[in-house]
Amino acid sequence: MLGGLRDAGFDVLSLANNHTGDYGPTALIETVERVADAGILPVGAGRNVAAAREPAVVERNGIRFGFLAFNATGETPAPGSDRPGAVRVRMQPRTGPLNAADLRAMRSSIRRLKARADVVIVLPHWGAQYTYRAVPDQRRVARSLLDAGADLVVGGHPHWVQGFEFHDGKLIAHSLGNYIFDMDFARETQEGVILELAFWGSELKAAEFVPVVIGSDFAPRVVTGAAAQRILRPIWQVSGLG
Repeated sequence: MLGGLRDAGFDVLSLANNHTGDYGPTALIETVERVADAGILPVGAGRNVAAAREPAVVERNGIRFGFLAFNATGETPAPGSDRPGAVRVRMQPRTGPLNAADLRAMRSSIRRLKARADVVIVLPHWGAQYTYRAVPDQRRVARSLLDAGADLVVGGHPHWVQGFEFHDGKLIAHSLGNYIFDMDFARETQEGVILELAFWGSELKAAEFVPVVIGSDFAPRVVTGAAAQRILRPIWQVSGLG
């Protein structure tokens, strides 16, 4: 699948999720290496804790965008000094209560990355599945990450789209839903959004949720009209705008 991701324009890929470790430590390391060899920057997982916490940094038009990622849904082990894994923040609803040490470590990573990047984006794998609503810990953690210096938080895992909010003028998108996935048992799991962001220098000026529907071939396609409104409506509603 790596050739398809590369051809589609992916530059960074978060591997901090609850399935990266499904086939054991050797496969996890090989996955990280194959992604990197394909010219895509992996983030959030690695052969040890130092590698897993290493951010991905890309420069576009003179602006450095830095990415960090973490898994809050369990299953994939946390990395150690000589053990592969995915960066972990334990929190509700899957691995809670919220672990203060995990959150402090992520905040420290953000502060270090601020010295290397103009824009810091955090990609959490979190939340409850099959719901439009974020759990309270998502809001609590996201706001803490932004207070530490992150500029944007963009989440995944719930398999449904979820709402967004602003904290001190910074955007939190709790879940973009599915994009390429084989969950064809429900309409909501075959829907998602692309988050398009417009930056002037390092300042976020505009954000747009572009609706997609996953077809019978499990490929996403942008939709408009009634199909788009059906996807966007719950986002506005749970965000207090509908």
